Amino acid sequence: MRKLGVLIAVAGIGTVVGVGWGFAQQQEEELSAKDYIEINQLYARYNQGVDLRNAEMWLGVFADDGIFQFRDEKYVGQAELTEYRMRTYARTANGPDIRHWNGSIVVTPTADGAAGRAYWIMLDVSSPIPTEVASGHYDDLFVKTQEGWRIKVRTGYSDPRPPLTQ
Repeated sequence: MRKLGVLIAVAGIGTVVGVGWGFAQQQEEELSAKDYIEINQLYARYNQGVDLRNAEMWLGVFADDGIFQFRDEKYVGQAELTEYRMRTYARTANGPDIRHWNGSIVVTPTADGAAGRAYWIMLDVSSPIPTEVASGHYDDLFVKTQEGWRIKVRTGYSDPRPPLTQ
């Protein structure tokens, strides 16, 4: 009878330890102030890479297997991201001077790194008064690599644009 009691106690302790360990594995890691700063820098470097036509800067914010999705387009990995960026630069070469701005950035820790959301606005600054061209938000997943924080997945969404009225 005593052996049965010990066996039940050991099984109970093992169950509690196993459940506790499993729960701990699902807990989100905490981010340091440095992590938040590095992730916020990704938002800035992404925008400046686009606006200043600096492909190396823009590509540098993505993980090697990073994903960029916008509307019905999806680009996976550095080769596809490079092709997309070069095609976009060529298409907009003679267009207006554009600036991208992010705001209301919220970053939260996840089990695999961090998630973020930011509003974006695109401005045409080629005239004396900047004009809004488009707006929306990004949903991001970040991963910490040997090179630092990088975007693992960026999904961009545009706000609906009402028709112009006269």
